This record gives sequence, C-alpha cells and structure tokens, in this order.
Amino acid sequence: MGGSNKPRVLLIRDAAVGDALMITPAIHDFAERGYDVHVACKKHVGAAVYAFNPHIASCHELPTSETMEQRQQRIDEIIARVKPDIHVDLAFSCEGAFLYHSDNPMYHESIELRRAIAQDTNYYEHINKRVLGCERTLPEMYIGAEEDRRWTQIRANTLGSIFIQVQLTGSSINKCYPFWPEVIKGLQQLSSRVIVITTGDPAIGPAFEAMCLIPGVNPRRMWPWCSEQKMTLRDSLVATKYVDLVIGPETGVVNAAACWDTPKLVLLTHSNCRNLTEGWKRCIPIQSPAKCSPCYRIVSAGDPCNYISDDENYDIAGAMRCMAEIPPELIINNARRALELC
Repeated sequence: MGGSNKPRVLLIRDAAVGDALMITPAIHDFAERGYDVHVACKKHVGAAVYAFNPHIASCHELPTSETMEQRQQRIDEIIARVKPDIHVDLAFSCEGAFLYHSDNPMYHESIELRRAIAQDTNYYEHINKRVLGCERTLPEMYIGAEEDRRWTQIRANTLGSIFIQVQLTGSSINKCYPFWPEVIKGLQQLSSRVIVITTGDPAIGPAFEAMCLIPGVNPRRMWPWCSEQKMTLRDSLVATKYVDLVIGPETGVVNAAACWDTPKLVLLTHSNCRNLTEGWKRCIPIQSPAKCSPCYRIVSAGDPCNYISDDENYDIAGAMRCMAEIPPELIINNARRALELC
C-alpha cells in the first residue's frame, strides 16, 4: 500500500461491536503518534463502528466464520498487503483472558477463581494501556454529516419529546432481559412525552410477543416515527448520541453510548462496573443481585449455566437467573433518576 511514509500499525479485532469499540482509543492514540492505522475486523462490524473515523487508513474484512487455520491465512494475506511495522492480534485480549466461552476450561472453574482474575480489571484500560501501550481509554465513534442532519431534523420535528433507547439483547443469552415489556410500559408512564426506541434483536419468547402489544413500540427495529424504515446496526449505534437515555445490557450499543454524554443505564451480569463502565460519563450501572453475578462467562444457548426455566417463580423459558433477578422497577426508578439529572 503506497502513498504514505508513516509507520503502519495493523490492529486485528474480529469480534462483536463492543469489542471493536474497545480498541478505538488506541486507534486515535496511534494516529496521533504518527502511525497509519489499519484495522482488520468483521465487515458488518467495521461498517457500523469505524465509519467516518478519521484515524483509520484502511479497514480489512475478516470472515465471520472460519477455522483458526483459515483465519490465520486471511490475516497473513492482510499483513502482506498492508506491510505493517507493528501488528497486534487482539482476539484473546478480553474474551479468553477475563471472559470465557464454554469451550474454555476457565468457564468450568470455580466462580471464585474467575472473579479473582477479572474483578479488578477494567477491560478498556487493559486493552488500550497494558496491551497496546496507549493512554486513551474511552471509546470513540464519528458521525457523518447526513446522519447528524437527519437526527437534528428528527429532534426538531419532535421538540419536547424524551427519547429513550432500549437495547433488547446482546451477543449472548445472559444479555437477554425477560421483562422489557414491564420496563417499557413503566418508561411510558414516566411522561406522556416519552418515545421508546427499541434496538437489537427481538426479545426472547413471550417478552417479544408482549412488546408487540404495547402502543407506540415496535420491537422489530423500526423507527418509531416511520413504520417502513428498518434500523440498521449503524443506525442503532448513531442513535445513542441523539437520544435522551440509553438502557441495555453490557453490549455493543451500550458501549457506543459511552462515546457521548448521553445518560445510560447498564445492566451488568457477567461483569461488574469496574470492568466496564468505570469512567463513563453520566452512567448508572445496575449490577444483577443474583449471587452468581458477576460470573465472567459468555453464555450461549445450550451452555451449562443457571437457567430460570425450571424455577417455579419464573415462566420466561431460556432467560438467565442473573437477568431475571433485576426487578423492572429498579430499571424504571433509575431511568427516572437519570432523566432528572439531564
């Protein structure tokens, strides 16, 4: 790749949205220190997270599904093309180091051991300061002129409205909250001016069906003011800058809200506030009261964990105890508090 005599750094981060945001402080730092910064990531994640970022020289696609050998072959091809002076593979800088999938032996170790390893570590500090040697630790996103114009017009057309963005789910089932219908109804009762935007995949089972019946809420990721325009992942991330409050689990959209002064409520299950939200502006962390939280597990469907489906106190099959033990009224009361602080 010609055209620049600057040293080149290649950051390889083929994970989900939150993980991609987690390296944006280092991207800025490397660029400020005179590097051409190149990133390798999943295509849909790069398009959503890194659009309009002035500190990125190029973005390279990594396949979303591949064997380790195929992944390494693709990385070798990118390295040959970019010819970086430094390249860092960040695949196991957070997941695998502090958060564990069920195929990792640490997933099956005692919760006390996992907590001893992870509970005092901030993920942003670890990746950006310890692994990459950079100073910045807060995530960054950049907004295009057309995106800003559209949202400025939306807010002008809905003057006086209170926009609350609710992120329904995350990348694992311990980020699926089963009582969003109750929460959303409570949010609407806070003020007649409240407009709820739901983003992310539809909530699980009965919760999704119940949400379809709530006036003014469409959990199929539609814009609330236009019944035909479906929100993209990029739309969901950009919205976090312009709404009045973001509520959701420890997932990508909520990490995007950390780029701005937007008030945010973060439902914490596998991690604690030191791990993720420390240093975020206008943030109210809500830690699950479940005795197994934080567990430092990333739970996929079928993984062994403490489901609530066999508990007579709950009837939302497939939801996790850590999420189900967060009472809706706790979220609603903290939303009221957050809006009063605006």
